Amino acid sequence: MAVPEDLVQMEHAEIRYEQPTNLIYEFNGVYLDNDDEGNQHREALSLENTLWADCILASQCLILGIVVYTGR
Repeated sequence: MAVPEDLVQMEHAEIRYEQPTNLIYEFNGVYLDNDDEGNQHREALSLENTLWADCILASQCLILGIVVYTGR
């Protein structure tokens, strides 16, 4: 399956998030994306948007991810 070109070219996007803490059941962040017309789109990120290590996805779909924390 080919990755849609608009997902790969995210040159105006960024993810902002809290610094790592020992509260593993909390995650707060925001995905920011500026379109070609200068409009900013915001999408809240929470623990519901995370995948844990060794997670297995059951369906065959396209997943785009970014590693936020890697540990020490």
